[in-house]
Formats: sequence, C-alpha cells, structure tokens
Amino acid sequence: MENFSKTIENTSYSVSQKFVVDTYLIFTLSLITGFIGGLIGTSSAAAIAPYVLPLFLVELVVLISIYFVKNNSYRFGALAVFTLLTGITTGPLIASTLGMQGGGNIVAMAFFLTAVAFGALTFFALTTKKDFTVYNKFALIALIVVFVGALIGMFVNIPILHTIISIAVVLLMSFFIISDTQAIFSGKYDSPVIAALGMYINVLNMFVHILSLLKSSSEE
Repeated sequence: MENFSKTIENTSYSVSQKFVVDTYLIFTLSLITGFIGGLIGTSSAAAIAPYVLPLFLVELVVLISIYFVKNNSYRFGALAVFTLLTGITTGPLIASTLGMQGGGNIVAMAFFLTAVAFGALTFFALTTKKDFTVYNKFALIALIVVFVGALIGMFVNIPILHTIISIAVVLLMSFFIISDTQAIFSGKYDSPVIAALGMYINVLNMFVHILSLLKSSSEE
C-alpha cells in the first residue's frame, strides 16, 4: 500500500503548503484564546458554574453558525468567540482539580499528556501507510453513541460509566486527530478555519477527558 505521505506529495504544493500554514496558525491562535478563556474560567469558577449550561448552549449556536455562514471574516471572529467560551466553561473543572491535593500536578500532567499525544498522533498520521479519513463515518457513529452515553451519565451517577465515556472520548479524539491531520495535509478541507476548528475541538476534548480520568483516579 502506498505511504500516506505520497498522497501529500501528489497534492498541489503551493496550495497545500499555504493551507497547512494557515490552518495551524489559526489552530495555534485558537489554543491561545482557549487558554485565556481557561484562565478566566478558572479564576472565576464559582461565579461561572451556575451558568455553564447557558454558556454551553451559546457555544453550540456559535459552533453551528461557523459551519453555515460562509463568510471567512465572520468565521474567524466566531471561532475566537467559540474558543474563548470553551476555555471559560472548562475553567470550573480545572479549578475543582486545582483545589485537590496535588491538583496542580494533575492539571500539568493532563496538559503534558495531551501535548505528547497530539505530537505523536500527528507524526503517525503523516507517516502511516493507511488513510484514516475513510473511517470517518464509522467514527462519527461511535461518537454519537458516546454522546448518548454522556447524556445518560448526566442523569445517573454511575462512576464506571463516566470512566468508560472518558476513555472512549480520548480514543475517538485520537482517531480524529489522525484523520483531520491527513485531511488537512491532503487538501480535503476547503476552509482553514473549519480545519482549525475541528482540530481544536479534538485537542480540547482530549485534554478535558484526560483531566477527568486523572482527577477521578486521584479521588479514589
């Protein structure tokens, strides 16, 4: 089977290179904006906690609008709003972890594991012989199943269910990092904003659920 890197070589070099640079620049800016939101959310966790659900609904509306509004200027601005909000709504989880004994180390470890995983998965995506983008439909079905499980977990307190969901999300986000990386480098996205948004969501969810697993493990 042909190495996936050959697919990249067959893509128009000038278009591919500019698209990749734009995508990862926007992705980096999104991470910075999300980090700023995280600082706000962590420092104001008590005040934000009662409004997490309304903020999540606003996030969802902004997210949907990014996909349906084709104006690039709007998309870029909406992406900044979305990433800031996701950082803010992640703040209470980070704050509750920091309040635990050794909480700072847990948060740092979650950041470290997410960064290492992202780097390793990106390297794997660009060097593997397999094209993972062909499995996206199956992964989306699995994601829907996990989402339904997460909704059930909001109403029933079953610790093992939360653990299984977090593990499943980490595995699925690992797949999507590989798949989205290959899609970005092979020119399968038509907008760097959409490509960066997808990668940001992958990394954010991976971090949140790694943190949740580490936090749960420390509480036992």
